[in-house]
Amino acid sequence: MNNRTIYIADDDKNLLELYSSIFQSDVDELDFFEDEADDEFEVEMFEDGFYLVEAFQNRYANGERVPVAILDMRMPKMSGFETAKKIKDIDKNTIIVIITAYSDVSMSEIRQQLKNGIYYFKKPFNEEELYSLIDSVLKQWNDREENIQLQENLEKKIEEELEKSREKDAVIIRQQRLAYIGELLSSIAHHWRQPLNQLALTIQDLEDAYDTDDLDEEYFKTGTKEAIDIVSYMSKTIDNFRDFFAPHETETVFPIVQAIHESLDIYEYQIRNQKIELILDVNSSLLIKGFPNEFSRTLVSILGNAKEAIERNKVENPKIEIRTESSERKVFLYIEDNGGGVDENMIDKVFDPYSTIKPQSEGTGLGLFFCKMVIENQMNGDIKLSNFQDGVKVAVELLRVSN
Repeated sequence: MNNRTIYIADDDKNLLELYSSIFQSDVDELDFFEDEADDEFEVEMFEDGFYLVEAFQNRYANGERVPVAILDMRMPKMSGFETAKKIKDIDKNTIIVIITAYSDVSMSEIRQQLKNGIYYFKKPFNEEELYSLIDSVLKQWNDREENIQLQENLEKKIEEELEKSREKDAVIIRQQRLAYIGELLSSIAHHWRQPLNQLALTIQDLEDAYDTDDLDEEYFKTGTKEAIDIVSYMSKTIDNFRDFFAPHETETVFPIVQAIHESLDIYEYQIRNQKIELILDVNSSLLIKGFPNEFSRTLVSILGNAKEAIERNKVENPKIEIRTESSERKVFLYIEDNGGGVDENMIDKVFDPYSTIKPQSEGTGLGLFFCKMVIENQMNGDIKLSNFQDGVKVAVELLRVSN
């Protein structure tokens, strides 16, 4: 950017000719112009401030700027002072140079009303001084505008990158929710397998009783009640899972033990079937604030990783320990397993999106990333993972809510 436009308004034609000689003369005519041979001025002159303002408005409407206006103070249609005020109303960054022999308005009043970017010359003025001033303020104006443009471009670039990041996060969240749906279906299957077997046995028992003439009214009612109880349990299971995976729209205060038990419900049968020892040392009175379902789902991801590590490494005497500690302002949740730990080369990357220690066919690399997003962005907390003894220790730090 190198805008060297000057608007000049003066009702004295002799002075307009003088301005023309100062800013539009051949550089060889005046030695003090030689350094500016490559920086010619674009000068437009008007016989009154009224016409200058009209041209200024039209230029500004077309997206063009006028860095400098040189104004005579006393003009017939519109004074230099009024012209300057109208210019400043259109573009507050235009630099005003007022040149006059005498004025009805004091310089202090002019500065007070027009604020910054005001210069004052008494007639007769020194041509070299005026030229130097105009050249200097134009350089300052262009430097400032260039910096503003760079700042705007930088802000635009940052906003574009933020939008890309938001879009990427939205995709990741959708992918993670699909993964949770998989967890949901798997968990429902585990929760339903035993009841379905019991239901089948109950129906088969009623059929056998009918075939052997042992099916009396009491036997039938007992079998029917057992079947209805099993179906009710299965229906309740669906309701529990539906509530668990429904998003919470607003923050709420809830006991951390509630989220722990809800997440454990998802893996109840898997933990039992793998004969994993579950150690709970949880203070039921500790309250935290956030989104209960989102937080419970982070615990599901952490517990799922622990369970899968134990299963993958065929651990003898498998164990998962969940415990809480607290200070006056914080709640600390620790989940430890003995599933073999994580490769030290991966420790610093476990929370990165699409980074996974599982076989490619078994993991998306989004679970722990989603945990980090929920804990840090929604719960104002912190989460860390480290190798601990013969397994992994996940440490979650949250703000405590007073009882």
